Amino acid sequence: MSFFREGGEGQMLGLNRERLKRVPRVLRSPRLQAFVLRALASDLVALALTPDRRGAFRYRWRYGDDRTLVEINHLLRSGAVLDLEAPRTYCAKLSYLKLFHDNPLIAFCTDKVTVRRYVARKGLAETLVPFLAICENAADFRTDDLPARFVAKANHGSGWVLFCRDKARFDAAAARRLFARWLAEDYSLRLGETNYRGIPPRIVIEPFIEHRESFIEYKFFCFHGQPKFVSVISSRVRGAPVRGIYEMDWRKVDYGSAGLKLDPATLPEPPEFGRLKALAASLAEDFLQVRVDFIVADGAIFFSELTFYNLGGFVPLVPETMNEVVGGYIDLARAPAYAQRGREIMKALEAESAHHPPR
Repeated sequence: MSFFREGGEGQMLGLNRERLKRVPRVLRSPRLQAFVLRALASDLVALALTPDRRGAFRYRWRYGDDRTLVEINHLLRSGAVLDLEAPRTYCAKLSYLKLFHDNPLIAFCTDKVTVRRYVARKGLAETLVPFLAICENAADFRTDDLPARFVAKANHGSGWVLFCRDKARFDAAAARRLFARWLAEDYSLRLGETNYRGIPPRIVIEPFIEHRESFIEYKFFCFHGQPKFVSVISSRVRGAPVRGIYEMDWRKVDYGSAGLKLDPATLPEPPEFGRLKALAASLAEDFLQVRVDFIVADGAIFFSELTFYNLGGFVPLVPETMNEVVGGYIDLARAPAYAQRGREIMKALEAESAHHPPR
């Protein structure tokens, strides 16, 4: 049963009068009101719990199941009532895929450790940043053998990154406490990104990517194996990225994710752009849709990650018309074929050497 009885996914909240007429009906939904009360109560009770238990507790008391979590967050974060029967927009189709696209290769490539096998299988091992260490327990983390600068990440979540820019001033004890919280949490319970569920949690340590002249992030949005546009992050202001969106002919466009700052400047097309497009297409070809991320430092290309639900899957595009345009790039009728393809690749990976040590 759908969480909401009335309305449709196209009811975007905004200043349109017809849409505003529908908002009070949605907000008066008894189930939404019950959710608000449960959320407030769960937050109060969670204060008495240890951090490793709070996420699961909030999930059970706020939502109870993945579909309810996705429907509520789709409304609250994207401003649209979710129609899972006939999704049309980009966020709506991502929500549908979270719940119903059973492709084991997605979880495999979400894991920051095992995705390296997929990248290497594509013949792109040279783009992988080497691992310095892998810790299954926070207590195992030691800095003795690490370089002066390094990066620590959790393999089973998004945004869990700790930079060490000077080991002499680095608080290893505080880092272990942070890692313990990361390792204890099931990230899938935050935004319903079920691809994170069941990933064995680990902390991976990588070298700091040094650069003298340029450090640029490229995030290719790919659909049916083809990159359509790329988000280019050339700078950050107080940690927040400043990005420009370019199509595959390097034409700068004025659409992007709501709430994110767009770079007013137009960058010159980089000499490695053709190579990046080819790499993105190669890594995306086995997925219905995926974001393929790279870092280019002083011309050297490094694989970053595969992201299956951009910004958690709930942030709409602006201008509003682009939500259905980009949603149209995803043909859900092809999802079963991609899921079968993923299962076949997983069988091939399992048939290969059982152990591929991280490099």
